[in-house]
Amino acid sequence: MFWLPNAAQHRVRGGLTASFDGIGLELEGVLGVAESEDVDAFSLMLDAPDHYELIHGSADGPVTLEDCTTVNSGGTLAMRSFHADGSPAGAFSMPHQEVRAMRAVLGVYLRRFELTGLRLQLTHLAQWAGVPNGDVTPLEGGGTRMEYRPPVPVVATIDGARVSIEWTAGATWGSSGRMALEPGVAFVVELPAPMSLTDALRQFVTPLQAFMTLATSTANAVTHLHIRPSPAALLSAEQPGAGHLWPCFYPAKGRRGVVVEQLAHDEPFFRLSEVRDRFGDVLSRWFETIGQFGPAVNLYVAQLHSPPEHLELRFLLAAMTAEVLHARLNIGRGRMSLHRRMLELVQNMPPSSAVIIGSSDIFAALVARTRNYYTHWDDPADVASGGNLLVLTEKVRLVTQATLLHELGFSADELDQVISRNRATATIAALQQ
Repeated sequence: MFWLPNAAQHRVRGGLTASFDGIGLELEGVLGVAESEDVDAFSLMLDAPDHYELIHGSADGPVTLEDCTTVNSGGTLAMRSFHADGSPAGAFSMPHQEVRAMRAVLGVYLRRFELTGLRLQLTHLAQWAGVPNGDVTPLEGGGTRMEYRPPVPVVATIDGARVSIEWTAGATWGSSGRMALEPGVAFVVELPAPMSLTDALRQFVTPLQAFMTLATSTANAVTHLHIRPSPAALLSAEQPGAGHLWPCFYPAKGRRGVVVEQLAHDEPFFRLSEVRDRFGDVLSRWFETIGQFGPAVNLYVAQLHSPPEHLELRFLLAAMTAEVLHARLNIGRGRMSLHRRMLELVQNMPPSSAVIIGSSDIFAALVARTRNYYTHWDDPADVASGGNLLVLTEKVRLVTQATLLHELGFSADELDQVISRNRATATIAALQQ
């Protein structure tokens, strides 16, 4: 059943679904319009509101929908009575309504989407941060004791908010009836003041997701997002003070859906253990990087979350990312050719990268010629194609990654170590053989 917060007495039966097209609500009636025997389904359809700020409902528990729009309403033909031979004796038109919601939070009824904290889990966070196993000790007389000692949280302060990585453990029952520990890890954000969900997603969730995409060099989908509503946002003080966003489709769309890949070679770009002692500084730098190089970061994340189908477009996206990144690094220097931009980016990389990139001038010139060709389709002389284009794309992406890590405070020696084991390095080496 679903209803409006200010009209809980008028409840409508319906079903809630989620897909990459959004959150859908199909109702066997019309919200916000009183039904009576004197009003037919067509009149109800005309009276259906176009928009609802909030809708409450019950779908295996409380649910709050935000920013809801009516996309279709009308009547459906339903049989009311039958003759003795089974033939219909009469029919009537039953009103129905289809609604699309921007967001849904399960577990709580909210007055507004305002929160004071959130807990975020991502596809590869556990592999990147590391999750220790619990200790299982046999007991005399039978049975076992399970003990889990979570690592000490690592903490950063971002715009007054406390952002930490915290480890927890739950218990699950297996099919054999045995209980097992289920360790987990998440980003936990404690906000300095109540914030709208929209602002929290923009200021914290999206940057943390992008950070993990850089750290693991692969797409990271949000798997769970638990929120702690502000007390004023709760419909009543008696209900639980926590809920979770549903569904967690971040990235939200794409012909192939959410990109969730296993890490190549089981090796991320860098691990938490390598930056644990300076995690606060690295994460603070990342949020500063988002502010300064936002468009370049967005383009970089798009390469991994929603890669174009055709290799030529993947290369153009990689080249555009590097070009925008250099432009943001050099605001005020005026217009420059792509050749010069790529040359300067490569010259700032550690010496060991020369083994992968080769001659910086030849590389920069090849990137510029190839970009110009696949943009204008004019002169095909001396441009990369096929396997060579794949190699060039990986090299350009590696330059972008190394530049971003440099902005996070990685030294030349640390970049050497990261690049030597990076998935792009292995791919380039294999393709160049």
